Amino acid sequence: MDDPRYESFMGLGPKRIAHWEHCSNPDAETYLTGIDYYAHPRQCRLKLQELYPELGLSIPETDAPRPRPEQQDAHGMIRWGDTYRDHARFQHQRRTRFDSYEEMLRFSPLAQGDFTGWTAGVKGDFRSEEVIYARYRKHYPAKWGDHAPPGSSA
Repeated sequence: MDDPRYESFMGLGPKRIAHWEHCSNPDAETYLTGIDYYAHPRQCRLKLQELYPELGLSIPETDAPRPRPEQQDAHGMIRWGDTYRDHARFQHQRRTRFDSYEEMLRFSPLAQGDFTGWTAGVKGDFRSEEVIYARYRKHYPAKWGDHAPPGSSA
């Protein structure tokens, strides 16, 4: 398996530094590829992958059109990629978790650790490697046991 992330994790110094990029701007993808992301998300992303293979972008499974921002009912929401998220939820979390901005700024995510149920980018309990392992392990084949195949970054 040729996975430069594995080489990085193992300290083997890959030829190219492994990189992961989150891409969430369909308008930029359309501009860069010349393919309308909303009309052809798979074709657009394939072209973007061809142009910038180092980004390691995910490819939609289908080319089914996606609704354009102006076609979505997005009142009170914030844009994230090609969809909208409930902006009020984020504001509510700030107001309900912290009594003041000062308290919010003093907050230590390292001391907290458990973000299960939070409205955050990644929800979950991060208090120990064992807890994190248990959460992610279920997504991989049981036949792997406690180790991914040789050369896999999984």
